[in-house]
Amino acid sequence: VRRSAGRPESLCGTARLAHRFGRAVLERLPQLTVALLGGLMLCLSFPPFGWWIAAVVAFAGLGWLLTVPSVTAKGGFGYGLVFGLAFYIPLLPWISGLVGPVPWLALSFVEALFPALFGLAAVAVRRLPGWPLWFAALWSVQEWLKSTVPFGGFPWGVVGFSQTGGPLLPLAYVGGAPLVS
Repeated sequence: VRRSAGRPESLCGTARLAHRFGRAVLERLPQLTVALLGGLMLCLSFPPFGWWIAAVVAFAGLGWLLTVPSVTAKGGFGYGLVFGLAFYIPLLPWISGLVGPVPWLALSFVEALFPALFGLAAVAVRRLPGWPLWFAALWSVQEWLKSTVPFGGFPWGVVGFSQTGGPLLPLAYVGGAPLVS
């Protein structure tokens, strides 16, 4: 393989695609790291850890990431997906004991699509006045959606359930877990 100006000239289609993917990942490594760590931090806010403050840190990172001007809607979807996978895969390993590893990973992927949709929508509303309220509303909508779709939904991982030791818990009297989330 000869290289000219850092670009492969004679790579087959698959190798060229892999090269482009690798470059894209390296160029976005800081953002991908924020999304990955954010998802892991959100997982730490749930039992058995129960570090409620970790959810605040997770959303601060995700919120910052989705407001970076260079992040496109497609990028918001991708970062939301990484965030969701980093959250759901370690949150749901108990399911693999019931149904095996493939359904566990499949469920984690399907659930990660909801934060991905949030990321896509958040990029679309980030320039609106009061964008933090829009982000909160969009997150609540995606939590409602994942709790109802498909087949009655899968509400495991609703952020309000991670806040049992947090200062926002009294809001549950007014609006339940969605308001706490």
